[in-house]
Amino acid sequence: MMPAATKAPTLRLGDKKFILERPTLGDLRHIVDALDALTSGAPDRTGGAMIEASAIFVCAGLQPGHPGLTVDELLAIKCSVAELNAAVQLVIDNCGMRPVPIEDAVPGEAVPQLLAAK
Repeated sequence: MMPAATKAPTLRLGDKKFILERPTLGDLRHIVDALDALTSGAPDRTGGAMIEASAIFVCAGLQPGHPGLTVDELLAIKCSVAELNAAVQLVIDNCGMRPVPIEDAVPGEAVPQLLAAK
C-alpha cells in the first residue's frame, strides 16, 4: 500500500507564494551549505547581512520547485523580517531538519546543530 501523498507546503513572502518541493540529496548539499553560511559568524553580522544570508538560504530551499529564482528576485519582494524568518523555518522543516535540543548541544558549540527530524 502506497502512503498518502502530502501536499507540498506553500511559502509566502509579501504578496508572492512559492511551492516548496521536497529536495533531492543533491539539492540538500546547496541548502545545507547556505544554512552554514547563514549561521556562521551570526553574532558579528549586521542586520542587512543577516537578511541577505537568509534570502540566500530561502532561495536555495526554493530551487527544487523554482529553479530560475534568484536571490535578487527574493530581495526585491516587499515583506517583513518576520515573514523572512518564517520562510527560513519552513525551509528547515521541509528539509526534515530540526534544531538540537539545548540539553543535547555540544558544550562550547557556538552554532546550533541540526538533526534529522524523527
